[in-house]
Amino acid sequence: MARAHDDHDIREGKTSSGRDTIGEQRYALVRKPKKRIIDGLDLVSRFLTAEGALTDVDPSGFMFGFGWRVCPGRHTADASLWTTIATMLATLEFTLAKDPEGNEIMFEPKYVNGITHQPAIFPCRISPRSHVSKASLERAR
Repeated sequence: MARAHDDHDIREGKTSSGRDTIGEQRYALVRKPKKRIIDGLDLVSRFLTAEGALTDVDPSGFMFGFGWRVCPGRHTADASLWTTIATMLATLEFTLAKDPEGNEIMFEPKYVNGITHQPAIFPCRISPRSHVSKASLERAR
């Protein structure tokens, strides 16, 4: 989020005369020059080494803000998202969609750019993992 200030300041040899807009570069923080994103689609490899191990890049340290402006609800947001994903993986089965003849529909992953970078809509099948899960989902309706 962009910030503005009115004070004259000198930082790291650079002069700010005031009334400047300062923006954080979260996009740049997770991308090192040697790990360029090709067409903005290489989302996973920036967090993996060539051997497939996790790198030391951890976006959780800056994705919720910086310093005293850090989001006070960051822990709730993180826990809520984790709980939602864990519950979905425990109770639902995610598989490829099928055409009317019963063949699996293969698709090419595509991404949509905007305020956020997200996958485009794709065909898939989401079904309850068991009759117990199905009964629980029916009761929840």
